[in-house]
Amino acid sequence: MEAKLIKFFIFIEKYFPDNVTFMTYCEYLNTITGDTLSLHKEYHDNHYGFPIENDDELFERLMFEINQLAFIVMNALYMSALNK
Repeated sequence: MEAKLIKFFIFIEKYFPDNVTFMTYCEYLNTITGDTLSLHKEYHDNHYGFPIENDDELFERLMFEINQLAFIVMNALYMSALNK
């Protein structure tokens, strides 16, 4: 398990440079407009940060978070490939 964590942190250091800043979800909402804003605002106001009450909601949130992470990692790999 420890070896996997070390590999993970090496990956993070390699593909996520120190000069990259990350926004919170609330900060991100302030940067978007139009239909995208209304979609995100509904999620933020009614789902984000609220406790999960059943297994279906937990599974849905877990899948959402996994997809978000996959998007972030793929975007980082793509951007690092462009900078080579």
